[in-house]
Amino acid sequence: MLPVWWVGYHEKPTAEELSVSPELIERLRSWQSFFDDHYDHERGWPSEEFLTLHYRDAQILLRELRRELADDSVVLDFWQVGVAGKDSPPS
Repeated sequence: MLPVWWVGYHEKPTAEELSVSPELIERLRSWQSFFDDHYDHERGWPSEEFLTLHYRDAQILLRELRRELADDSVVLDFWQVGVAGKDSPPS
């Protein structure tokens, strides 16, 4: 599953609907897998390092999505800032 949503829709786009390079699709899937493997919806990330890595990669993916989808508005909604049960803004 891709960590991308269309604005105003509840369904996520498929890889084919997104129309970006296969390499970017794989990087998005890897980023989602990292989240799925390490983020707990009640406690958050296990450490600041996990949050920092995920946020850093989010910024890189955002730039790449904006480059490949130049005619579309691409925004990042980074809500997953909990670390060990406390909110911690990414650095």
